[in-house]
This record gives sequence, C-alpha cells and structure tokens, in this order.
Amino acid sequence: MNWGETRKKLMATGTLKPLPEEWREGIDLNCADLHCADLRNANLRSANLNSTRLCGADLRCADLCNASLHNTGLRNADLRGADLCGADLRCADLRNADLRGANLHCADLRNANLSGARGLLEPSAWLREHFECDSLGIIVFKAIGDYTSFASPAYWTIEPGAFLHETVNRNPTDECGCGVNFATREWCKDKYTAVSLWRCRIRWADLASVVVPYNTDGKARCGTLELLEIVERDK
Repeated sequence: MNWGETRKKLMATGTLKPLPEEWREGIDLNCADLHCADLRNANLRSANLNSTRLCGADLRCADLCNASLHNTGLRNADLRGADLCGADLRCADLRNADLRGANLHCADLRNANLSGARGLLEPSAWLREHFECDSLGIIVFKAIGDYTSFASPAYWTIEPGAFLHETVNRNPTDECGCGVNFATREWCKDKYTAVSLWRCRIRWADLASVVVPYNTDGKARCGTLELLEIVERDK
C-alpha cells in the first residue's frame, strides 16, 4: 500500500486528530522529550526535531515534510502514512519503527538505524512479484524513444543484443535518478504511447546494481541492461 492509500485509510477511521493550535509549521522542538506522544495527523512540516526523543510516538499521517530529524530517537515509533518527503533523518534511530505507507521521497536516511523497521519495500520481493525470469536473468521492460522523460545517451547502441550501461543513483528515496531505468510492462504502457517498448534482461550478475525506490510506482533502475527485442504494446 502506498503513502496516499495508507493515509486515506487511516484518516477514514476517524481516530486522527489535529495538533493544538499553538503548534504550527516550522515549530522548534529541538531535544524535546516526546516519547510515546500522540502526534497523529500533526502538522510538523519543516519542524526542528533534531535530537528529539520520539521513541514509541504515534505519528500516523503526521506531516513531517522537510522536517529536521537529525539524530532523532524514533525507535518503535508508528509512522504509518506519515509524510517524510525531504525530511532530514540522518543518524536517526528508526529501530523497529513502522514505516508502512510512509512517503520517503527525497528523505535523507544516511547513517539512520533501520534495524527491524517495518514497511520498507524489499527489492527482491518486488522483482519477484512483477517480473518473470529465464536462465540468464530477470526479464523487464524499458520505453525507448524521443518522447520519454529523458533522451537516451548518444553512447548507447539501441539494437537487440546491446547492453546499456550507466552509473546508478544508489539512494532508494530518490524515485527518479541516474542509471538505466526499467519498469513493469504496465508502467511503460501507461506512461508512454509514441515510443518503442523493449523487452530486456538484467543478468543475474548485474542484479547487485538494481535500485528499487521505496515509493516506486512501477519503475526502478540498474547499472547494466540487455536489450532483447521490441514487443507489441497490446500484448
């Protein structure tokens, strides 16, 4: 379940409530002790929560967009449906936190402790669910043409049997980044119409370069992709 769906479901329960009037966007709660606090649906956008103690806090559907959570204690926190877009979570303690449906787009998780955290997309499970494989690797799809979001580099050779190579953005909170992007067949068909749809393969040895964004809508990226053939869009 993605962030929007999770938030909608939790809001529909009628149990979420707003934060007190005096708490507003950009509030400074640096080093505050808010462990086990009820912060459901809280407006903490751009808040300073550096080194704040939020262990066990209920932050379901909280707006933490662009909040500063550097070195913050979030162990066992409930962050289901929380908006953490652009949040600074460097060195945050997220052990056993519930991140199901949380929006982690562009969040900075460098050196964060995510041991035991729930709800983060598992790349191998996502690949198994959405793609078939053959003896050489996983079969994926890629849209190629003049009307895609990014033009193919001049050094790529677009023909059956060619291998496309690119340096990969390894950050899973970046939904779009450098690398050879690939997607499910459905994603390619929904996003593009006037381009070629290629059947491709990621060889087993190249799976180590695959990055699946936490909030993917059907697209991921890799370092090496083998072009197999152009396929008909309606099949």
